[in-house]
Amino acid sequence: DSLVQLTFNGRNFFPDWSNDGSSIAYNQSTCNEIKECGIWALDLASKSEKFISSYGNFPDWHPSSNSFLFETRVIQPDGTAIGDNIWLYNNDNETKKKIMFLEGENHFLSFSPDGHKLVFTSTRSGEKPQIWIIDIDGKNAKQLTTTSGYSSTWSPDGKWILFTKTSDSDGRLWRMKPDGSEKQPFTN
Repeated sequence: DSLVQLTFNGRNFFPDWSNDGSSIAYNQSTCNEIKECGIWALDLASKSEKFISSYGNFPDWHPSSNSFLFETRVIQPDGTAIGDNIWLYNNDNETKKKIMFLEGENHFLSFSPDGHKLVFTSTRSGEKPQIWIIDIDGKNAKQLTTTSGYSSTWSPDGKWILFTKTSDSDGRLWRMKPDGSEKQPFTN
């Protein structure tokens, strides 16, 4: 096996591969005359890149592979960040729409395997990041962790959520049910 470079301009972060393997969405964080900052999509067959939105972060493909979501920070005129707009980009008709606003700092949104729920990291309940779950329409938000939680993802069957439980000096992988029950260490 050999490494193949897919992008060539600037700093590219937070890649997410579509489930059908045809595309990668990612964040471009270096702004210059060659490429704008924000969310980009790369078609792997044609190697063509498409600019999606300015200043977006943390893309995550819908299980159907026809759309992905991403976040953009909402900043007040005084420079204070108050939350994130969550956008859904439809790759088929090349449109995007805001699907919800989340208070606090929100990262690593992840679709459930059925595409009906999102799990994510948020500071909306205080300074420490916690794991939250919410319906795709923005309803029924529920905090799942109370001690700390970061960088969550779903098991392929949707029965578990894997996340990083952090302490002052390290992080450990834990898992829990989507209702927040049965929290247990996944690694030592």
